[in-house]
Amino acid sequence: MMDLGEIRDTRPEDWPQIYSLIERVFLRSDEARFMRNLLDNDDVVLSLAHQRRPGEHGEITGFIAYSRVLLETDDGLYDALAMAPLVVDPSCQGKGIGLELLSISQEILKAMGEKLSFVLGEPDYYAKLGYSPEVASKFKGPYSGPYLLGLRYSDDIPSSGTLIYPEAFAQVKG
Repeated sequence: MMDLGEIRDTRPEDWPQIYSLIERVFLRSDEARFMRNLLDNDDVVLSLAHQRRPGEHGEITGFIAYSRVLLETDDGLYDALAMAPLVVDPSCQGKGIGLELLSISQEILKAMGEKLSFVLGEPDYYAKLGYSPEVASKFKGPYSGPYLLGLRYSDDIPSSGTLIYPEAFAQVKG
């Protein structure tokens, strides 16, 4: 069951809390810098926050963002998304916040007309909401392999191609 709170669009005043949350979860600053770079370059398509206590001053305990990636095919370029990062405060993990962030964001993305999303992550976790290595295996890119997962929101997408990520992705150290 999800922790009491609300999931909402991020606001400018949220970013200091979000950067701090990302650093607490990853135990380093590379991913927070990655998120700043995505925002600075206008690569973010959607970002949502889970706020523990609804209202103006509630603590942000979860966050998800999607950035624009491109699919290069023989027929041209197509829009797709990369989901990164998804973070939940360590004290709140295991309560369904991450899955709720994923579920709500997917509904929003479908309504926006998005067609395809990728994530680099644990297959068993992301499979709970439809991500699969089979979808991603048709696309080549710098993160190809068993942990690159894809989710189709539509059948109206190319069957293969090369993924082109925003520059910020290359700046994150493994």
